[in-house]
This record gives sequence, structure tokens and C-alpha cells, in this order.
Amino acid sequence: MVYNSILIEQTLHGYASGHHLVASSIKLSEKSKLKMEILSDLSGPEIQSGFKEYYTGYFLPEDHKAVLSYTWYADEMERPGCVWTHSLLIEPSDLRTIGVDIYQLINMFCRPSNSIDFLSYNKQIFLEIRDYSNSINMDNAKLQYLIWAIWGNKSPAIILADNSNDYAKEIINLWTRQNNDLKQGFSFSTGSLAIRKFEKDILSLQVVPRRILNNVLRIQDESNVLKEISDIKTFPVWVVKACELQLKDAWEDINKFRSKFGIQYLRSESLVQFVKLYVGAKAEIRCLNIAEGLNIIEKIFPTNEKEEQGSLFIELYSANEFREWISEDNSLKVLVYLVGCKWLTVNSVQLEKLINQGLILDSINSKKLVRYLKNETSNIGETMLKIYANTIPQEMFEDFTDMELDMCSLLITLNPAFAQCEKIWKQSRGFQQEILQCLKNQMKRVDLIDNILTIVLDNSLFDFGKELYGLYGEKSINIFVDYLLGFRILASEKFESIKEVCKEHDKYCVQTIETKYNELDYRQLIMMLEITDPYSYSVAKMNDKLWIQIFDKINISIVSDEDKMTIALFYFPVILQSKSTFPLYIVGFAFEIIHSSVARQSLPSEHWRKIEKLLPENSWLNQWDKCKRLRKAVKRKGYKLKAIEDKENFDIHKGIGGIHMRNGKGPV
Repeated sequence: MVYNSILIEQTLHGYASGHHLVASSIKLSEKSKLKMEILSDLSGPEIQSGFKEYYTGYFLPEDHKAVLSYTWYADEMERPGCVWTHSLLIEPSDLRTIGVDIYQLINMFCRPSNSIDFLSYNKQIFLEIRDYSNSINMDNAKLQYLIWAIWGNKSPAIILADNSNDYAKEIINLWTRQNNDLKQGFSFSTGSLAIRKFEKDILSLQVVPRRILNNVLRIQDESNVLKEISDIKTFPVWVVKACELQLKDAWEDINKFRSKFGIQYLRSESLVQFVKLYVGAKAEIRCLNIAEGLNIIEKIFPTNEKEEQGSLFIELYSANEFREWISEDNSLKVLVYLVGCKWLTVNSVQLEKLINQGLILDSINSKKLVRYLKNETSNIGETMLKIYANTIPQEMFEDFTDMELDMCSLLITLNPAFAQCEKIWKQSRGFQQEILQCLKNQMKRVDLIDNILTIVLDNSLFDFGKELYGLYGEKSINIFVDYLLGFRILASEKFESIKEVCKEHDKYCVQTIETKYNELDYRQLIMMLEITDPYSYSVAKMNDKLWIQIFDKINISIVSDEDKMTIALFYFPVILQSKSTFPLYIVGFAFEIIHSSVARQSLPSEHWRKIEKLLPENSWLNQWDKCKRLRKAVKRKGYKLKAIEDKENFDIHKGIGGIHMRNGKGPV
């Protein structure tokens, strides 16, 4: 089957009063003519056995042609040293196509038998590229040797042989198939009887007869004489693998791989590095290991290049550029490698991509990595933890941490939003206290305060009022008040510390009373009285009519004795401090509850200490009489104490039963 048809130009050089161009199908520049004239002549001072015929390959940059020539020693000529050289001029872009089957190319060379034949060399040739059926088998060892010689050593180089055909087909195969990967302007000779060059440029690779090496070097010692193939026991792995790629016609795959790094890395000088990377990192078998690739990059690239290459390698992986060479997610392997890496600096954007990808595809090992990073002190380890803390979805927190205290503490310290996980606040008291401490050490995020407060109060069985206030200050008071009023249900049955905090910030309580008292039922009003400080400036500023309306809204006849005491403890100091006159039924109620409690010595001392500051002193003989001080205080405010005590006006029963009210207002 014909795959393509390629146009080839040709020339013939031979002896005619000197070595000259005899025939040509193409008009060339003067410089190209001169170069062909020199390189088509005998390659040395005298012919050697085994080297009467040889190939030469080079480029004519001025005419954009690649030249492959075959030279025969012209025994029929009387003058010694005469040769015939048939040259094929090919478009460089066609070399790879021709290299599919170099047998067809080699068979195109024709030695002239007489001058009549010269005319045929003036014609263009059309080469039909067919299938692989007639392709020449390559010698594996020789191919490896040439790959090592060309890409693993400095140029120009000399290899030794006994015959010009020892390496011919393998060199031509590499020259045609891998021309793009050869050094720019790469040239060769399979039979150099002396060091061959044009102007100052020595041919890149020359095969020299072993027996005349010393003579060659005496004249020209600029070339690098390589070890003979027999002296090399084993070739480096990269050579073996490159040879396999060549034989499998898979070389383009490695070029596709390295092209990802930029066209500058398609140059010949980079091939060895990328073969090592391609093979060592297992891209060859479609199991690319990015971490191993980074390890290889560190070793094979120069110091001034390796960091750039490592960063680019990760970036290409994150951008899914290696998808055809990779079989599984490598994100976590890369992250683990980076933790211990000293030579590569990775930016936070790259880390975020790796961490995100790892979380999506392998949450179990992501969890293991975070556990490992807990004890990591390196900068990159800390950076990774911060990224994890801001990347792990809220709904994933419970499973990701397994609700282990150290994991929860770590992530919440880095991201307080995780404190919104309800299950945290169903753990032990010590567990919850540790989390509260983590929140204390974190910058407060205003957007989270209300939500964290409500989640804690909705779920925790423990009274953390003081701790929460310590965290969020006065921002917590209104929320506390909502819970105390029953607008939200507290999980804890104990809430004394919440009430204490509210009492210390009565301005919020007063605001609630002023704005919501009409909406509150009697139980809620009693709660507000309990948590509002009657001795405060905020209460003193309020219009006393509001306190009267609130009292009237509470049905005293149905409240408990405990609630009556709460009401009295609030109203009695308010009455004593007010410049207004309160209705006698309110004064009488408050006085009787307090008076009875003092008389029975059941009033808590902390309440008495506050009340007594509002009471007049007794004479020294009656200093002990607290009840008398209460009565004197009421009298001084203008309330007729006798009227209160007189059973004709008030039917006051003993004990906490209080005053029977008419419709909850006037005395019976």
C-alpha cells in the first residue's frame, strides 16, 4: 500500500579534470555547491580496505535540503583517489516519512557505469513510501551504541569500525527517523579516512577505520573518540529504553511528552534528560508517577533549571496535561513528596489544586496526610494545613476528623467555621472546652459569631455562658436573651452563667424590655426582670410607667412563690430609687415579700447587701433591726406604712402568700 509520494532531487559528483559536479536536478546556491563538492570527494588521503564505499549525511541550510549521499571508489579511473558520489536532496520535513522504510531510500543509490548514465541524474525522483513489509531489521546492540554515542556524548565524535557498513543502516535510520531530535545541523560519515569538515564545522559523527585512528588524530585531534561497542558491558537504562522506543516506532510519544514542557525542550540537548524522566517516571507504561518524576528532575537537571522544571511539572499535572500517560491520581503522592522537598518551592495556587484534587478523589489518604502534617514543622507543611482547613467542605468535617479531638482542634484553630459542626457540641465537656479554647486562640470572624453561638446553645448540654461571652463579648448577649426568653430552646438544663452574663449587661435587657414587652408573656417578663439589674443606670433612665405596665401585665395571683420573690427583688429597689410614685398595690406587694423574707431571715445575703445601701440607718440601739430599716425607707419615700400594715386597708397574710389583689391591681 502506498502511503505518500515524496519529491527527491539528486546530484552526481565525480572526476573530470578534478572532482566536480557532473549532473544535477536542482539549482543550488554557491555555498551549497561548495559544501557538496567538498563532502562528496574522497574522505581521506587514501582508500582503506572495507571503506571503498560509505554514506554521508548533512544539511544545506541555504537551500533548506537534507543530503544523503553514497560514495564509491572509482577503481576504473587512472588517477588514484577518484570517487563517484550520488547524493539525494530531501526536504527535511520528509525525512521521517522516508525513514519508515530506509530500504527504499538505500536502493535509490546508483553508481554510474559510463557518461551516458549521467543524464538520468538530472531528473527529479518521486519516491513512493510504502508499508513496513520491506523494512530493514536493525541491530539492537548497534542501535543502542549509536543512541549512546549521539545523545550521550559530546560532539563531534568518532567511533571505530572495520567496515563502513558496520553502523550504516542504523545511523541512517536514526538520521531519518529522529532528525528533529538530533542536534541542529547534525552530520555523519560512515567512512571517514580523515576528519571531515566543511569550513570550521567538523561532521558530528564519523566512523573511522580502527587501524588508521592514530594517523587521523595526529592530523586532527578535536574530535571525541568514543569507547568501542565491545568495551561497553551494559548501556544506561535511558539508552536501552530509547532504543526500544525507536524499534517500536514510539519515539513520537516521548516527543509529545516533552513538548508539554515547551518547544525549547525539544532540542537535542534535552533528549537524554527527558528519556530518563519519561522512562523513570513510568510515563512509558502509562503509569506516570509525578512524585518520582520530581525526584528524577532534581537529579538530572542543572541547579538553575530544576526548580523551574519541577514547578512546571506539577503545573502540567494539575492542568491534566499528562492525562494520556497517567493511570491514577497522583495528587497525594506529590504532596507527600513536597513535604520533605528542600529544592522546590511550590506556590499556594498549585498546592490548592493538588489538595482539592486529592480530597475529591482520595479522601481517606487525604485524611492520613493531614494527620501526618499535624507534627510537621516545615513552612510548606503549615501552608498545606492552612489550605486543607480552608478547602475541606463543612459537610465533610465529621467524617474527615472521625471526631478525634486533636484533628478537630487542629482544623478549628485554622478555620473556626468548622465549629459549626453540631456533633462537636454533643461530645464530652472536656472535648467541648478544648474546642472553645481553640476558638479563643483564633481571630474572630464576625460572620460566624451568631451561627456558632446558636449551634453551641442548641446542642451542648453544658452551661458555657461565661466561655461564650469570653469569646464573643457583648455580641452574645442578645442571643443569650433570646434563649432565656424561650425564642430558641437551650439544650442545657443549666443556664445560670448565661443569666449572670446578661445581668452584667443590663442595657441589652432594658432594650429588649422597651421594644418587646408587649410581645412577652408573664413568664418571659419575669425572666427579663430576673436578668435585669434594678440598681443600674439603664433601669433608672426608664420611664416608670413602663415598669407599672409590666407589673400589671403579670398576673400575680398565678405565679409561684419563687417568681414573686424575683418580681419583688426587682421592684423594691426600683421603687426606692425612683423619683416617681408607684401605685400602693405594687409598693405593698414588693415591701411585703421583702419584709417577710427579711423577718424570716431567708433573704439571701447578696440581695440584702444591695438593698441595704438604699435604706436609712437605725439608731445604734436598733441597728440590728433590718425590718425597721425597710419600713423607714418606705415611709421616707412618702408611702404610708401604717396604711400598708393596717388590716383595714390591706388584707396582708403572713408568709410569701402576698397581697390579694382586685383583678390583679387594687387591694381587696
